[in-house]
Order: sequence, then C-alpha cells, then structure tokens
Amino acid sequence: MSTRLNRSQILMIGSAFVLDSTLISKPGLVIRDLKADFWQGMLTNLGYALIAVVVFALLASRFPRKDFFEGMIDASPLLGRVVAAGYVFFFLGVLVRDIRTTTDFVKVALLTVTPLSVITGMMGFCLVMIARHGKLSVARMSQLWQPMLLIVIIMLPFFLSTTLSGESLLPAFQHSAVEVWRGGSHLFAYTGEAIGIFMIATHRSWSMRYSVLSVLIGWTVLTVLTLSTVLALGVEIPARTFYPNYELIRKIRLTDFLDRLDLPLVGIWLPATIVKASFSLYIAANGISRIFPRLKLRGLVWIVGAVATATTIFAFRNSLQIFAFDVFWTPISAFFQLGLPVALLVLVRKRKKPPTLTSAAEAEQESL
Repeated sequence: MSTRLNRSQILMIGSAFVLDSTLISKPGLVIRDLKADFWQGMLTNLGYALIAVVVFALLASRFPRKDFFEGMIDASPLLGRVVAAGYVFFFLGVLVRDIRTTTDFVKVALLTVTPLSVITGMMGFCLVMIARHGKLSVARMSQLWQPMLLIVIIMLPFFLSTTLSGESLLPAFQHSAVEVWRGGSHLFAYTGEAIGIFMIATHRSWSMRYSVLSVLIGWTVLTVLTLSTVLALGVEIPARTFYPNYELIRKIRLTDFLDRLDLPLVGIWLPATIVKASFSLYIAANGISRIFPRLKLRGLVWIVGAVATATTIFAFRNSLQIFAFDVFWTPISAFFQLGLPVALLVLVRKRKKPPTLTSAAEAEQESL
C-alpha cells in the first residue's frame, strides 16, 4: 500500500496551513492597523508566504523520496538532528497556540458554561486519535473538510450581498510602506506554516507548482473573507472585535427561518481546524521519531499530544496572552520559515549516490 500523498491532498494541506487558524482573529489586526489599506497588508503577506515556500521547496528538493526530517538527518546526522529538533519545537509551539485559540473560541461562541480545561482535553484527545493513524489518515480527513470550508467562505459574499458596502474601502493609500509591512506582519507566522507540507510529504509527492498553488488558494480565500468583513462591517467594528469573522457570519439572514447559519458554518470550520492542528501534532511526533529511530511514532503522538494539551492549559492564563505571545512568535517563525532554510541551502549539498536496485525499482513504480 502506497504511503505517498497525492497532489490534491497537497493542495488541501497547504491551504489549511495558510487559512484555518489564521481566520480566527488575525485579519482583524490587519484591518485595525491599515483600515482601508488592509489589502496591501494581505499582498505583503502573500509575498512573504510565497518566498518561504519557494525557498523551503528548493531545500527539500535536495532530498528525493524523503521528507525534510529524514533528508536532513541523512545528509548530516549531527546537524540534521539539531535542525530537526528545532522544527519539532517550532511546530509544537504552533500546536499549542492553535489549541488555545481554537478552544478559546469554542468557549466563547459555543460552550460558554463548559470549563476551558474540559474543552482543551477533548480537543487534545481528538488530535491524538486523528494523528496516531498516520499522515494519510489526516490527509484524507483534510480532503473531506477543507474543500467544504473553502466553498463556504467563497460563497459568503453572495450570502451577504444585501449588507455589503464599498464605502469602507476609501480612503486608500493612506499608509507608508513601513506601516503596511507592520500590518501585514501579523499574518506572517500563520501563513508561513505552509512549509509544513515538506515535513509531511516526500519530494516525489509535491512539485513547486502545487506547493505555490496551495498557498495561493489559502491566501485567496482568506482575502475574500477579510474583504467581506470590511464590506459588511466596515473597518471600525473588526478592529475592536476579538472574533470579527464570527460577527460577520452572524449577520447572514437568508430568510426569516434561516437566521442562525453561524452554527453550521462553525460546524464546518471547527473540524477543518482540528485536522490542521493534527498535522502539527504529526509533524512534531514524526520529527522526534526521526531523531530517535527506536521510538515508535504512535506512542510519540500520545506523548506529544499530552504535553501540548498540558502546556496549553497552564501556559496561558487568558486569551489576551496569545496576542502577547504572537509578538515574540513572529520573529521566531521568520527564523524557521525563512532565515534557517536560506542558511541550509548554503550549507547542505545534495548527495549524489549511485543508483541501487531498490531505488531503481521505486523509480520504475512511480513512473507507472
């Protein structure tokens, strides 16, 4: 049975990394800083995400038939393990942040009387049960929920057509290049997570074109959602609201009887976000299993999931600390998403090995 991801799965995984966690509250910060010029911040963020993915793709392409962790350790056992450990901690941080932001939203919008620790424990258990079956299981679940989420967001402007107004798009070009960069930087750490594709899939499973296309899909849908928020709510309400996109979907009124569409829409987004967080859990556990080959991946998923869940509960006292955390997380993310890959491109050279019977057989099978 093949364990390779196909191209459609790559597209869904990449778009999930870019979109699912980002849409919770981060577009509101871009609107707060740039007002009607929010679209310039979105373009800045697109440039950053594409550069990060292209650089990482060039690096990962030096390890054919291997994911990034395996390729780095094979190229340099000591340096490779150090780099792998760094990315394990990075995606563990991503996982902790995603669990906290998601459970905070569920607490506020859905389960207002349920203790946050109970919600966090339930989400942590779901993540473990999804990730323990391997990357193909998570990828197939992404194929189910991610297209539904993309379609629903694309349809939002039609649902909200009677409430949209273009007055909030003016005046334009009121901010300097530095201000635009600062506004767009709120999204850098989130959309740059698309590099996770290369931690999951081997070089034979993806191409540069599909990796870039996955980022474009996620960014386009995120931009449509942010534009809909500005057109429907203006720029002042999103700037002062913790969950502006949730306020947006609460405005949807199709008929007198269909006035609570926020629940089914959240019911689509929440599973997609849980699946996206499962990728971070799998990446962290897979990286540890590459560093210490004797450890079993399934057992590591339980351990990493438990550590992430406990850290989520005890590391943050309230939701506002997530925003303070992001101030420090953005430069850390830039190092792992762009700075370190550029350095590794210089340091790590592709090994030229003579073809073996096994590699020849694999190449023949992939060509069929």
